Amino acid sequence: MRQRRSHGPGRIRPGLPRRSGREPRECRTDHEGAGRPARPRGAVVHIGSIAADQGAGSYGAVKAGLVTWNLDLARELGPRGITANVVSPGYIADTEFFRDRLPDTRRTDLVSATATGRAGASADIATTVAFLASPEARHITGQVLHVNGGAYGTR
Repeated sequence: MRQRRSHGPGRIRPGLPRRSGREPRECRTDHEGAGRPARPRGAVVHIGSIAADQGAGSYGAVKAGLVTWNLDLARELGPRGITANVVSPGYIADTEFFRDRLPDTRRTDLVSATATGRAGASADIATTVAFLASPEARHITGQVLHVNGGAYGTR
């Protein structure tokens, strides 16, 4: 696997190919976005967690670190037309994460903490990821999208 130095002393990013500057680039010729890639060449979508913002031991710390890394990745990949975002789910019912072992009282507490009054569904996350990977989201990068029914809000 090739390695590439990042914009900082001693920082290495594994797996990112070097640009020689000789590769052809598809550019717009209209007045909007002249000289920029005509369309994104890809999207990185990480799956975070509400635990990153609500403190949940080492799991929450790892998910919080993912958010910080995503910001750096968005800056690094953005010039190449690649977006990088995090989808941060709240309680999603019927997933392997909870394995149907959640006590009814805890499930009730998690659902009542939402503004929507329901648990999330896998489709809620899947459609958000699909949107972020689509051309319609080409100007959304470096963001965290909280998909939790309002259980954790931001400004």
